[in-house]
Amino acid sequence: MAEQKDSPLTKTHAVLYKISKWFSYVGGAVAIIMMLMVVVDVIVRFTFNKSILGSVELASYMLSIIAFTTIPFVESERMHIAIPLLFDRFPKKVRLFVSALVGFIGIGILVLITLTSYLLAVEYIGRGKVTAVLSIPIYPFVFIAAVCISLYTIILIVNTIEDIYQYK
Repeated sequence: MAEQKDSPLTKTHAVLYKISKWFSYVGGAVAIIMMLMVVVDVIVRFTFNKSILGSVELASYMLSIIAFTTIPFVESERMHIAIPLLFDRFPKKVRLFVSALVGFIGIGILVLITLTSYLLAVEYIGRGKVTAVLSIPIYPFVFIAAVCISLYTIILIVNTIEDIYQYK
């Protein structure tokens, strides 16, 4: 049992958990900032009949940060939606096959999304793409998404390996 506790996979999972938790804190902080900005915008809109310039644009980019920074933590906690009612009744080998298949398909898709995100961020740097209202560069938001998807992919790889060993 002590050998399993100190396995490289367990240590890797612990490190990834801490990193993903830190990213989720960033997402939570951005959510609070966004919430405050929206509240202030609504108050200013009703009080002075004006809105904060670019508040809708900022909120949309903040939402992307919130979404992408929290997804790796959800995977590290294994809290994605699952329906174990039927799955738990399958024989052990079927559960192994389904877990491995779903994991490998997910990894493949996430690798493609990650690579595309990095390439898109580099393209946006090259073209100097900025937001419409405030002229904020877009590439940092795409890089944040790419980094978070990379982390999600790595966590999914570790979780898939753990699932395969669990069923053996």
